[in-house]
Amino acid sequence: MDNTPKLIYPIEPTGAIGIVYRNTNDGRKFVLVSQKSGYLSVAGGGKEEADQNADETIVRELKEELGLLKTQYKMRKLSFRHDFVYGPWKKERAGQQASNSVYLILLADGVRIKPNPSEIVDAFWVDEAEVLDKISLPDLKEIFKKAMLEI
Repeated sequence: MDNTPKLIYPIEPTGAIGIVYRNTNDGRKFVLVSQKSGYLSVAGGGKEEADQNADETIVRELKEELGLLKTQYKMRKLSFRHDFVYGPWKKERAGQQASNSVYLILLADGVRIKPNPSEIVDAFWVDEAEVLDKISLPDLKEIFKKAMLEI
């Protein structure tokens, strides 16, 4: 018998993730985030009480995790969401259904990320070709592939 939690649709977005990138002479570069859980992923997180919507969630998360101000990037909400069930890496939410809005975040020239150690372990730039090898969770790899179709 399959005991895997099943997603029930539709639910309102419970968070947001942002695929942060910049265009360089050597192609696109992307920010990966080393989470405290040990996983490599993209920036983002759950909606907090003060957030009116997913746009506010991703703006807050980008500031908290990477030190980015809204004036330092252009953001675009994508046409799909990242629907999932929390696994054991997030003990307080394990088994809960979630749905993140997905954003492309294009950084302005010269903007530097400033990883916040109270939120994440680290953040670093990688080439587009490296992203799929480094992201830890298979469903996030699929989200990244879909996002590249809308970039």
